[in-house]
Amino acid sequence: MSLIGNIISIKDNTAIVKVKPVANCNGCKTCALLLKNNSSFNEEREIEATLKGDEYQVGDKVKLELSEGRGSTAALILYGIPIIAFMAGLLLSPSICKLLSIPISDLAQAITAFIFLTISFLLVYFILRRTNSSRHFLMTITEKL
Repeated sequence: MSLIGNIISIKDNTAIVKVKPVANCNGCKTCALLLKNNSSFNEEREIEATLKGDEYQVGDKVKLELSEGRGSTAALILYGIPIIAFMAGLLLSPSICKLLSIPISDLAQAITAFIFLTISFLLVYFILRRTNSSRHFLMTITEKL
């Protein structure tokens, strides 16, 4: 994933860059983790990025890249946790039905799986809001444009 933006401040080896999501986005929604505020998807936002080299100055137009490993981590958080929770709901449904003295049925399994899925979405939401996700998925400035 890459973004293009303008450096607005530099401190140590970190820059604050004003970016706007690109029009040719493939829809992975990783930028939702990076672009902190809840305003419109098309608005410019500020993110932190590490500098690769010393040749950058305030006002430079730059390209930012997210390393492949970090993108995989974002995908795992956004997609993996809910899928695992859904499957856990399916597998644990018979035990939960026995515990609650409810007959085991396909409907009970579906309801349990969707309850687990909903809980996982809430869990992911609160984890990403509580942790500083923009720091965890810190991008690197790779080139000056």
